[in-house]
Amino acid sequence: MEYLPFDEEKISDDIGRMHPELSIDVTKAIARMAEDKWCRDEEQSDEDEYGENQELNEKKRNNIFYALIRFATGTLRLSENRPVVMFDELFRWRELAHDMDEDMFTCAFMADKRREGLDRIHDFNWDIVLSTDDVDIEHIKRDGLSELHSHFKATAYTFSLQWLYLMNHAVSRKDFKDSKIKDCYDMYIEALVSRIELYYLLKNGERLENEGDEVLNLLPLSTVNSAKNILLRVRDAKDIDYAIRDNEKMENRAYSVMRGERYIIYSSIKKIINNDKDTEYISYRLYKYLLAKNKIREKFIQTNKRHGFSNFQNYDSKKKLFVKGRKRYQSILRDMVYTECLRHDVRYLETRITPEDSIKELEKHIKEFVKRKNSRDKLELKENDDAQILDKSKCEEPEGPKTSFIVHFIKGEDKGKLSEMMSCRHYKLRKQLKRQALVLEKYIKQHKRKGEYPVVGIDAASSEMNARPEVFAQAFRYIRHMQPQISFTFHAGEDYYDIADGLRTIDETVTFMEMQHGDRIGHGIALGIEPELFYEKRTRHIILPRQVLLDNIVWLLHKAEGYGIIVNPQLRQEMEEKYAWLCHELGYCNENNKILNMADYYHAMMLRGDNPMEIDNWEHLDILSNWKICDRLKKEGITSFYHRKEVRDLLKLYHFSYNVRKKGKVVTEYNISKEYMDLISQIQNKMIDDLDSKQICIECCPTSNYKIGYLGRYDNHPIFRFYSPDGTHQLPVTINTDDMGIFSTALDTEYALIALAMRKMKDENGKNKYTRAEVADYLERIKRNAEKFRFAKQT
Repeated sequence: MEYLPFDEEKISDDIGRMHPELSIDVTKAIARMAEDKWCRDEEQSDEDEYGENQELNEKKRNNIFYALIRFATGTLRLSENRPVVMFDELFRWRELAHDMDEDMFTCAFMADKRREGLDRIHDFNWDIVLSTDDVDIEHIKRDGLSELHSHFKATAYTFSLQWLYLMNHAVSRKDFKDSKIKDCYDMYIEALVSRIELYYLLKNGERLENEGDEVLNLLPLSTVNSAKNILLRVRDAKDIDYAIRDNEKMENRAYSVMRGERYIIYSSIKKIINNDKDTEYISYRLYKYLLAKNKIREKFIQTNKRHGFSNFQNYDSKKKLFVKGRKRYQSILRDMVYTECLRHDVRYLETRITPEDSIKELEKHIKEFVKRKNSRDKLELKENDDAQILDKSKCEEPEGPKTSFIVHFIKGEDKGKLSEMMSCRHYKLRKQLKRQALVLEKYIKQHKRKGEYPVVGIDAASSEMNARPEVFAQAFRYIRHMQPQISFTFHAGEDYYDIADGLRTIDETVTFMEMQHGDRIGHGIALGIEPELFYEKRTRHIILPRQVLLDNIVWLLHKAEGYGIIVNPQLRQEMEEKYAWLCHELGYCNENNKILNMADYYHAMMLRGDNPMEIDNWEHLDILSNWKICDRLKKEGITSFYHRKEVRDLLKLYHFSYNVRKKGKVVTEYNISKEYMDLISQIQNKMIDDLDSKQICIECCPTSNYKIGYLGRYDNHPIFRFYSPDGTHQLPVTINTDDMGIFSTALDTEYALIALAMRKMKDENGKNKYTRAEVADYLERIKRNAEKFRFAKQT
């Protein structure tokens, strides 16, 4: 077996790609440092290194797994025999452990601690996402935290469970048909076989052989059948994981299922530390296994550096790729959500699910999530389904957090074909929304007195590029008209071409949905991101569809006027000229080919939240149903816009003109001046105060916003602008996780990230800007905000 060599040249090249500012000589020096220091056992003395058994010790010293141990012991410590992250090292821990799987480092840490004589610390039942050791965070969460922005199907740590399935079922190449992972199949087979070999050696003290050859030699020629044959050597059909040892009890399925994987990594590293006879073999196998695992993990956990919602969707679409429809795994996923909430002191959970087209389907959908199963030990195989059902006779799992549901509609793309005879924008989606809203309202009506499965709010999620708030306005107004107790939240200002259209989304959401005190905005990054930070990353020019640019210009100028903001004369002239050019290019002209004035265009924009199929019936609107009552926004002054024919014509052009819609999709670029950035900043400040006066809350999700937004650093997070520690703005905010599984995070971790960002802030003199007490008080107030802005009010 070839020993795992230290590839100095490759490491130097990798460092150079990540840090192009460093010279080749410097990256080579860093690589040598890694070999001479970081990949050396810290317990080994120079005398050991150059003693009689120099060759053996040289191999031991140059082992990359000592680098894992070094990093883990520098960022983790034990608290009551459980691993926790040192608070001051949280950013460093998240940067690396998030990208490369926490368990790999945690197992290395625990294996190293074993050398200190702590024999009973390896029950492998630690948290999937480790908490920090900060006493202030522990104090803040002592009475329980409230999670207000969480998507149920992305809440569980789905990759861990999907990997468990893959390692225990030899799937075929066709199961890797997804375009994002199809190149990973050979790597998967290598991981599958390497894991079996490691387990067999750890369990039996000898290597697994097949007809006199090492199993790995089969790999280049292996098929799924040969992989299955190898798997049968170690796995019983009833096992959820062959690596879970017989003497381990399944006390809590959400964590017990992780024990086998942790046992293999931990025990392998322990043997490397002990320099056992098979150290070279184990090092090579473990390296190949973890390398393959992390390469595949990159397809499921958002570890890349790209921003935007579309990048996130690439991960979201694969969250149940291998376990969908497998009852046992789905049950464990539910357990993971509730158990992880309890582990991180989440006592109240508002989680989001998608709507359905019938009451029966919605009932089934909600019951699927509410259904709680007991923890069980005995496993039995269900016919025609390799999902296995656990014995009901065993101990019960702990009670989960109080859970309420928010039904979130999906912002689908406009699937209508452009033609000379066409319906309004998003006609098909609007019909679907009506159907789903009617079903949801009936469901709420039937169940609100029983309180069995409380739906407390509605939302609209997915890419803002797909559908604007106007599409959902009537459905939202209808739900509240029929069920006034239902609250609103809406994903807005999360992803955008320009900060302006992100701000416009937030403004339209509040206006068209007729938001009230206590309603919430999801993310709202555009409202608080620093314009200079955003635009400098784009070299001060943006690329966006012409229709979006036209709407942004009109909205900005009228918003500035409404707020009393003086627009730089040169900037105003440039924007007005761009407006005229875009109207001419897109076809927003009257029958004489004359450009219509900007005020009329803005008024037409304000009518987009109404039912576009009733534009010509504005004078004779017959109220035939509750749905029709909600056709129009009832805001004072807006309905009067219908009186002008020019406004109605502009609205019809927007919805029904083939040329306008086709040409509006053409992209263009727009150069950003300092004056434009100043205008954006002023409007942001006015809108923050405006939302504060309306008592509308922002749901902040630090890791999600850091990954999807354009923040660069946690201290750039808009939360510090919304809810300023110095009191400049006091717009209510909450801290949430968004998608725990995809972002590999937990709610107390999100609090800790904000706390550490605050503690590291410096004033103009280079001194700490905030004391520990001020940081703790800030987070305590945010925690109370979450309790205050729950949709399900406490009794």
